[in-house]
Amino acid sequence: MMEVWQDIDTPHLRIRRMRLADADFATSLWGDPQVGRYLGDRPYADGDDLRRDIADMDDWEDQFMFIAAEKETGEDVGTCSVGQEGDGDQWGWGYCVRPDRWGRGYATEMGRAMLAFARARGIRRFRGTVATENAASCRVMEKLGMRVKEHSSFKKQDTDITYASRIYTLEDGDEPRTAQ
Repeated sequence: MMEVWQDIDTPHLRIRRMRLADADFATSLWGDPQVGRYLGDRPYADGDDLRRDIADMDDWEDQFMFIAAEKETGEDVGTCSVGQEGDGDQWGWGYCVRPDRWGRGYATEMGRAMLAFARARGIRRFRGTVATENAASCRVMEKLGMRVKEHSSFKKQDTDITYASRIYTLEDGDEPRTAQ
């Protein structure tokens, strides 16, 4: 059964639950060579390909997908998600922002919103895997108080591409090391 979610407002964004109708926007964004470069998920051929994978997302209890729109323009500018990763009480989150909106702090706003959404569901441990060479996303993790726990690597699904990565973690009660 579909859980009723309220939209999440941040200073510049309105973040709402992803709908099947958003699949074309999401696959276009994720398929952009700049945006999708460091994504670990498999590339989707088109919106219909994604819709097949998320057709039952209203029934998911441990993965939540969102669309972020600018409050000022109403334009969709990104996607974000949060859900179980690793052991049962640790959740990960991710985001993508349109390249023409990079540098505006939207990724940090989405990250804060995803952490707050998870905390409202009782989650207190978080994890994020970021390609080491993706300096902008590493900064986002650090702005949110996440710390590098280990170095690893990940393989982009359905490709031969492997990235060195940093595994960031945050447990409520950790003291952030950087200014927000």
